[in-house]
Amino acid sequence: MSEGRSLFAALARGETPPRPPFLPLVEALAARVAGYDPAALEADPDRRARAVRQATALVGGDALCLGFDPAMAADEGRFARLADTLVRAFEPARGSLGCVAALAGPATLARLTAGDAGKEGLEAARPALTRMTEAVCKTRPDLIVFLEDAEARGVPVDGALKRAYAAARKVAAYYDVATAVLADGWEGAADEVRRLAPLGLDYAWLGPGASDADPAAVAGALGEGNWRGAVLPLPLEDSGRAAALAEITRRCAGDALVLALSSAGPLAADADLERIMETKTALGALHR
Repeated sequence: MSEGRSLFAALARGETPPRPPFLPLVEALAARVAGYDPAALEADPDRRARAVRQATALVGGDALCLGFDPAMAADEGRFARLADTLVRAFEPARGSLGCVAALAGPATLARLTAGDAGKEGLEAARPALTRMTEAVCKTRPDLIVFLEDAEARGVPVDGALKRAYAAARKVAAYYDVATAVLADGWEGAADEVRRLAPLGLDYAWLGPGASDADPAAVAGALGEGNWRGAVLPLPLEDSGRAAALAEITRRCAGDALVLALSSAGPLAADADLERIMETKTALGALHR
């Protein structure tokens, strides 16, 4: 079993892995690797799957991460191509890497499809959310991430939102898939961790703005809820800062919470691969 897969196997057993899994968002970089226009690459599931695997290997990722565009769920054609890509990407990699898939969260999906993220919009979007969650879970990811955009921050965590998330969590639980929520623009990361804790998800995937958050405050907020852990965004082209931020967050979180590491948003197509690999080496030293 390769190291990436062994880290996810530990998570599945409810154990803390020996080091934080590294989950870079590489789809824009994959287009550069494939030498394709991003739109053309998205239209070709087989080529897209291979390009994401190649880009993930280039930056030393422990998991394939696909679907990190919430608008994809609002377009039936794009979503169908994503589901096809997930199968083609995950099957060859399942013995060596983790598999992470993303999908628009209920509030964002309701706004995109029903034009309203209130009670009626959430109720209207729930069947589509359940159907798409099941389609993604059938590809057997280790983790499904629900993406909520910045506008969704104004949606209250009330009964309607909880019911929508409960329906999605029920599907994920049936397939034994862990769940996370990624909220864009988490400058107030600790407050958002507290606000979203009642949704009952496993992990808080912090948005790009959280790389400037107070690690102690975020760790404290995670501990107050029932979170299993958090995914921390890092400035991967600054190895010193990224490693220091990851280390202090790990120390603040302690052994009770699982920490995983990601890029601060999708990696740009022109990302400096040499610097990212330097950062990956520095992050690899963060063993417990």
